[in-house]
Amino acid sequence: MTMPTTAVRRVDMNSGAYTNASLDSLEGVLKDVYLPGFNNTLWFDNKFTGMIEQAAAKLDATGRRIIGAFKTQRSGGVGPMEEGGTFRKSVPVDGIQGWEWLKYSNMYVEFTGPALATVQSGQGSYIDIVDDHMTSMLDSAKLDVERILMGDGSGKIATVVSADAATNVITVKGDAFFDTQFLEPGMWIEVHNPAAMGTCRQYDATATNIAMQITSVTKGNKRTGTNGTITVAQDIAAGSTIAKNDIITREKAYGQIHGAGTFCLEPSGLLNLVSDGADHTADGGANETGDAYKYIWNTDRTLAANTPLKSIVTAIGGELDEESLLTVLIETENQYQANPNLLVVTPRAMLKYFLNTKDDRRFNTMSAMDWVGGYKGMGIQLHDRQLMLTSLNSLKTGTGFLMNTGDFAFIRPVGRSGYQWLTQGSGGILTQKENSDCKFATAVDYWSFTCQKPDKQIKLINITE
Repeated sequence: MTMPTTAVRRVDMNSGAYTNASLDSLEGVLKDVYLPGFNNTLWFDNKFTGMIEQAAAKLDATGRRIIGAFKTQRSGGVGPMEEGGTFRKSVPVDGIQGWEWLKYSNMYVEFTGPALATVQSGQGSYIDIVDDHMTSMLDSAKLDVERILMGDGSGKIATVVSADAATNVITVKGDAFFDTQFLEPGMWIEVHNPAAMGTCRQYDATATNIAMQITSVTKGNKRTGTNGTITVAQDIAAGSTIAKNDIITREKAYGQIHGAGTFCLEPSGLLNLVSDGADHTADGGANETGDAYKYIWNTDRTLAANTPLKSIVTAIGGELDEESLLTVLIETENQYQANPNLLVVTPRAMLKYFLNTKDDRRFNTMSAMDWVGGYKGMGIQLHDRQLMLTSLNSLKTGTGFLMNTGDFAFIRPVGRSGYQWLTQGSGGILTQKENSDCKFATAVDYWSFTCQKPDKQIKLINITE
């Protein structure tokens, strides 16, 4: 199971005897009712994802890689012309060929109990039972996709502060609105060495004892500086290699595809799609010299020939107000010839600068606007520029984005749309779990997230919150 979009959901269907009719009926509900709902909820109910195009590139013939080309020069010519000369009609356009291994996410549903007595008792009588659990799965899936879109492609959901062997409690910190935002009871996790992501820590003296299941979660409080905690079912014992600052991911977030080596199977997010591959710690940002930031579509953006792959990283270095944002907008328009239509900030920045009382907030140029994708929402009018305004819970503290939504896209294989259930040899989607009376079903979606014009996007860092 690679990168499940939510924790395993177990639905107890009471006791009884399985029949072919009951299984066929349940499979029909999953295929025809819940999967379309899951797909629509995941991709279209979220304003941010709704503003991003659904597809903008094709896969190669093998279906293993996503192919993209980046233009490095303009396609129209301007400038002086010698006397008696001819008009310059075009400038040669060079291209950078980029590629990335196809990645995917899972939806996993498990039904427990020896039978589906509620299915047999009457048509549709079990739908409410399944629906209650599917609803929580949809919420978790949307939250997890948002985490990926805002992330750096490392799969990180939290960072270890400490691990207590006596209580099996791991104290964590996170970049999101609260530390344990992406951790929930029932989830299976792994702990990675941050210096070599994909190298898992062990929780006792046995090297293969890696995966742990969360039994309970406490959220903590970022306002008071209290970290969140998780309790795991496994015994953290002598020989454990879990250490401070280790990275927590979902189980099997790292793996191999076509023998290409071990790497994160989650798609890239905005933090590394919009980057210049430089160290910004001196400006209050992050060190973006690692491979996750240096490479985009497996192409080195720091090489002089690949300048169009470099984004603009701007340090606000204080309060975000109309003057500071307008300064960035003017630079963006005149120096970088970029046309942003969206400002993304954290919920705390949204509260501080936009939702506060009128006499105190920093922006008084807000009004209702028609957004890309058919949405309506608040926006900012600065100079001649209109910016849609949104906040995302998973955005790293002190960070924002000034971007053009038309330059981003979700990439899927040609001829497919959304999740597909993994069917078994008999054509059914429910599979008997080994040595268990449980049955489970898995749906997979192959996709990636990309930016067609990295050099036209702005990452804002060191915003006071």
